[in-house]
Amino acid sequence: MKETMAQAPAMDAPRAETGVRRISWPRRVWVSLLKLVLRLGLLTVVACGFVVPFTIGLPNAANRQAVYAQMVDHDPARDSLTGGFGVPIGKPTRYMLTDEKAFLPGYTKDGARYVDHRYLRSINHYPLQVKTVETVCREAQIWCTAVGLIALIVFLTVRGYLDRD
Repeated sequence: MKETMAQAPAMDAPRAETGVRRISWPRRVWVSLLKLVLRLGLLTVVACGFVVPFTIGLPNAANRQAVYAQMVDHDPARDSLTGGFGVPIGKPTRYMLTDEKAFLPGYTKDGARYVDHRYLRSINHYPLQVKTVETVCREAQIWCTAVGLIALIVFLTVRGYLDRD
């Protein structure tokens, strides 16, 4: 059974019948919105351009201030019986630590300074590891580069569209 054009369902049914109302904005509103997108895209590209060099230099600054240290659980009563500096916590690593009271006398075989974990806990301070700074900066570089490239593509596309008019 063949359907003729008269029997076929209407493809161009009016919007009122479907319940969807089409919004028609004036052209000047669209142009204003595109100009806003253009400005925001340019602002994003510039912001990412400032953030990326900062995240490149920050790990270097952290490395200059870092101390190679070994956290130890220092208990003077226990340490006087065992003759040690305390129980090591983890492996020696680079910390950003400037409080001289946290350091214990002596060094490990690797050359790491002993750091009193109990003292740091008592003052509610835990030093930042350099590898954490490096990881966060690397992630910021990746995201800023991706967002900056997307914003640059949007900027160039919108600018090209506005230049055609």
